[in-house]
Amino acid sequence: MENIDKLVRKAQYGDKDAFVELMRIHKSSMYKTAIAILNNNEDAADAMQDAYLACFRNIHKLKKVKYFKTWLTRILINKCYDIRSNRKHFVAIDEVPEPMYHDKGIDEIEDDILSELGDNYSLILSLY
Repeated sequence: MENIDKLVRKAQYGDKDAFVELMRIHKSSMYKTAIAILNNNEDAADAMQDAYLACFRNIHKLKKVKYFKTWLTRILINKCYDIRSNRKHFVAIDEVPEPMYHDKGIDEIEDDILSELGDNYSLILSLY
């Protein structure tokens, strides 16, 4: 635990290797949290990546080093919720019903066009 506190302090002072080590240590628990919320490996990986980036950018704002894991987990959960809410706006391609397609023959197409013209014109064209 003391080792993690030292890594957090180093990361807060800009030590990138310390930050990478912190992420490596917490990778497994982060993945379990993300997969529990999102139920999708790709989305979980995206959420973790977003959380890593947000953590890296804001680690200097962490006030109490002992709450690092809680802080990191909260960031991850928020990223998971963002991904889940964005997913609601998309529909999977297999959920969209495919419209029925009927291949009309030339006779049906001609009949449709003639019926739209009106009686006078359709009669003339039919006789022609």
